[in-house]
Amino acid sequence: MPLTFPAAQPGLVDQFGRRIDYVRLSVTDRCDLRCSYCMPEGFKGFEEPEHWLNFDEIERLIGAFARLGVSRIRLTGGEPLLRRDISGLARRLATLPGIDDLSLSTNATQLDRHAQALKAAGVTRLNVSLDSLQQARVEKISGRDVLAKVMVGLAAAQEAGFTPIKLNMVALAGTNDDEIDEMVAFCMARGFVLRLIEAMPMGDTGRNSCAWGKKRNSNSARCCAAAAATPNWKPPSSARSISNPNATNSAKRRTRSCASCR
Repeated sequence: MPLTFPAAQPGLVDQFGRRIDYVRLSVTDRCDLRCSYCMPEGFKGFEEPEHWLNFDEIERLIGAFARLGVSRIRLTGGEPLLRRDISGLARRLATLPGIDDLSLSTNATQLDRHAQALKAAGVTRLNVSLDSLQQARVEKISGRDVLAKVMVGLAAAQEAGFTPIKLNMVALAGTNDDEIDEMVAFCMARGFVLRLIEAMPMGDTGRNSCAWGKKRNSNSARCCAAAAATPNWKPPSSARSISNPNATNSAKRRTRSCASCR
């Protein structure tokens, strides 16, 4: 019996035959926070800026992806707002033929200074990291007293007209999982979309954060149960299962923590 192969498809296709239309672009590995689940204490192994792609190279690279069928780009880091003239880069990418959606992930500490320029440049959506509504906890988790800055950044983003704004909360057992109800209410009252993120047990930092093998399953179950028990809460209608072979490869399990992974 002769072998049969799937028909050739244009553009980028993964091993399961799914079209790849989404690229995450890390514009820097630098960050102004030191989140306990993300960066090892005392880490200094950052890439030298002269090794980063410059804006011309990035534009050429994303243009090549666009010609292969990629239409959605997310700017990440590190913290992407630390990259000088990030709005200028966003403007160049937003005008590339074939790019229909340009989003950005940020910790929002610098967002109040950039929100208007990013919106004008063509960024349409934001994901913001916020693990607690308590100043002391934010400082403990991130290593910086930045809750007030984040709140100012969120207000600036809403004023600039960003929608949707998604808040990413890394739910850590015994650290902030008792705040899930409060975070759900906060997001519902202000029109944000809450995403509960599970820390990935990669490297010592990740394993220590989620207490791999001990608290991981109870942490996940506790988070889901707390969210589902919240009055008026319901899963987003756009949610897709990763077991669906027809879903795009961007519908993957959200497990990583820093801006580069959200």
